[in-house]
Amino acid sequence: MNAKQLRARAREVLRGHWGAAIGVGVMVILLGVASMGSNGGVATSAQQVTISDYQSLYEGDLLTLFDLGSYLSRETMILLETVITVMALASLILGGVISMGSATFQLHLLKGQPAKFTDVFSRFPRILSGIAMTVLQMVFIYLWSLLFIIPGIIARFRYAMMPYLMAEFPELSALEAMRESKRLMRGNKWRLFCLYFSFIGWAILASLTLGIGLLWLTPYVSAAEGAFYMDVTGRSQQAWRPERQPFRGPEFD
Repeated sequence: MNAKQLRARAREVLRGHWGAAIGVGVMVILLGVASMGSNGGVATSAQQVTISDYQSLYEGDLLTLFDLGSYLSRETMILLETVITVMALASLILGGVISMGSATFQLHLLKGQPAKFTDVFSRFPRILSGIAMTVLQMVFIYLWSLLFIIPGIIARFRYAMMPYLMAEFPELSALEAMRESKRLMRGNKWRLFCLYFSFIGWAILASLTLGIGLLWLTPYVSAAEGAFYMDVTGRSQQAWRPERQPFRGPEFD
């Protein structure tokens, strides 16, 4: 399926479910775990946050706070710094499990199963797996980024299917999901990039609404990403299962 067909599929499954989808999207935005759009994409750069992203967050916000220091009291400065730290930690701890919950919601929509807002919290019993997924993504994307910017971006796409794999197959470990995502994305990374890029016009319009448009754009991108996952897994073949192989570390391809 091309980008146009994936977007059409997303609109089809979202029909009649926009309320719940927007609620899920709000949770994704608040915790900074949206798909590359999760997760690198056009809506937010959430689902695939890296160590350098956190560093930029702190440096940028702390610089802003430093500039405000001459206008705000010491107590207010401490409060703002605390809020920033808590938000970053919440994203680190809850980001993975929320992205898995969002993936669960998308998969329910795409499979014609009951999809509800509470799906976004359905993977909380696997919070440790979510943290492991987030940390693995951060570490490997950061390591690839050390080579140059482009390898880091490619790594984001390589591991983009991890939340869907871990949501659909609870028996998979984060390491196994990483390896399976890499296998699925071999030859498909450009397709996913084109899908995200096809939303650029909507992203510009959303920015003109002071971000309000993201309430509709985020679930739209997420549903299209879910449709992409179904497509690359050959979901017309219902017997598909992920290949479980011993994890041997990163491979250069």
